[in-house]
Amino acid sequence: MIAINSSDNAERQIFVVKGNVSMSWRGNVYLALSFGAVGCLFGLGLALQGYWLVLPFAGLEALVVLCSLRAVWRRLERREVITISDQSIRVEWGRKEPEQSIEFNRHWARLEFDLPDSPFETGTLRLRCHGRSVVLGNALGREEKKTLHVSLKENLAAWARHTQLSAS
Repeated sequence: MIAINSSDNAERQIFVVKGNVSMSWRGNVYLALSFGAVGCLFGLGLALQGYWLVLPFAGLEALVVLCSLRAVWRRLERREVITISDQSIRVEWGRKEPEQSIEFNRHWARLEFDLPDSPFETGTLRLRCHGRSVVLGNALGREEKKTLHVSLKENLAAWARHTQLSAS
């Protein structure tokens, strides 16, 4: 998912990129609990028939599902914030606040998008400047990466036109 925010005086453009979270954390917990309840019912039925070793593993599978859902949820919580201003491009990554940050000179930064012919690959969107590069849009699908590429490319071109007009 891509959200674009502009400041009122158009001095900077902010792109917020995050994964598509289709269910809330509470919904994920309910899903894991429902799997656990069904598993425990089957386990209890088998335990009553004499297969009592099944019962401890019936609850364990719900715990494994819950841990897996938590790992996916934490990964989808991560955001990329791309801020384009008059002089720089700042890329920040984090969950609730920036955990990593890198800044490029806007005038020298180049955007590259490698999109393979295979429909199974999402492609690689990179921002490069002076030998450094960062990959953008890791949590996005193929079409969303195309949209982000076009939006960033148009924005960088608009900034280039803006600086050329103000220099004239």
